[in-house]
Amino acid sequence: MKHSIKSKNFLKKSLTTTKFFSFALAFIFIQNAAFSLELKYNYIPGSKFKVETNIEGSQIINREMPFFYTQYYKVNTNILEIDESGIAKIQDDGFYYINDNIDKNDIREIKENILVNYYKDSKGTVFIPADSIFPVMRNIPLFPEENVIPGTTWKSDGMEVHDFFSNGAISQLPVKVNYKFIGVNSDDLQTAEISYTCNIDITNNGNNSIDPNIYKVTGVSDNTLFFSLKENRPLKETYKRDYTIITASMDTYRFIDSGNRVWTKIQSAIDKKKELSKIENDIKKQKLENVNITETTDGLKLSLENVRFEPDSAVLTKQEALRLKEIAKILAKHKDKHIRIVGHTADRGTPEAQMKLSAQRAKSVSKELLRYNAIDPKNTEIQGKGASEPIASNSTEEDRKKNRRVEIFITEE
Repeated sequence: MKHSIKSKNFLKKSLTTTKFFSFALAFIFIQNAAFSLELKYNYIPGSKFKVETNIEGSQIINREMPFFYTQYYKVNTNILEIDESGIAKIQDDGFYYINDNIDKNDIREIKENILVNYYKDSKGTVFIPADSIFPVMRNIPLFPEENVIPGTTWKSDGMEVHDFFSNGAISQLPVKVNYKFIGVNSDDLQTAEISYTCNIDITNNGNNSIDPNIYKVTGVSDNTLFFSLKENRPLKETYKRDYTIITASMDTYRFIDSGNRVWTKIQSAIDKKKELSKIENDIKKQKLENVNITETTDGLKLSLENVRFEPDSAVLTKQEALRLKEIAKILAKHKDKHIRIVGHTADRGTPEAQMKLSAQRAKSVSKELLRYNAIDPKNTEIQGKGASEPIASNSTEEDRKKNRRVEIFITEE
């Protein structure tokens, strides 16, 4: 996650959006004569999970009045493959949002989307380049080599990774972790419970991999994980955290928050070829111009080229509003699916202005679709990408029209 240093709130999104992102875990239950358990990650190629995190907390700057916040982010995790030694190749697709404190009927706007591949072994050791910012938590949780019984404790070293100032300076913070196996609940899911505490206490001496703008980081977090032995996957994780960061200028930022992460198995509910054919027929019947439908890895993409707005604004023209009325008829048939509306601009103006305008235009399209009850706010999100993903050159007006587009993704999640 990238963080701004434009004001003293530059760390607001750092700890509060710390990405304790996990991947598809499995918990192998082996019962021997002593009723002990082996804790082990068991990855199933092709399995997909959505991990949603909700946070409530406060930020205190230099002992001033606290700022209270709530936040939400999610990660879509895909187990790509696994080798003979049990090491899995994992893909995490993380989504972080601008409007965290929102009404349930508002549509979330994506601030940043990070896609990364990495490897992980059966005990939880992560293999990833040191300069990668994601996932933030490394080798946490890490399971012991020995079997455990209720009350068993163990220790390990982990790592948190941050780019506090959004300047590419990666801070690697060593973490001491203490674990305790609580036991297995007698419920239908055979839920196993593991608690662990993370401790950070490091001063930047200039000889470690910490941003020079950071002087000291201290903190503790208490975590509890719940695993379904029946389904071989994590169900939920709760935590409470109290971190303090002191900058090189001696400003102090304290974060006190709590939250939970919930794992949901993603079930493919889209017959892509069948639905693509249906939408293609709808496009032809409605004689929609500059509208194309294609397959993606997790669903379908409806691309609307040459989306017409009033000059240098996000106000739809009357003609474009009529086209969206027809598009709404198509999307209404997929209202139960996850919808992501992405705005793009031609390469005109500054990158900052392009990004802002593209997000505003995606929002205008979403509002128009809401008018016709074609999308569900709780299953919809918007994103602006500016001119970062052109599909044509920007040298001619005809090509610029192609780049001024809105893409509507119909996905599994």
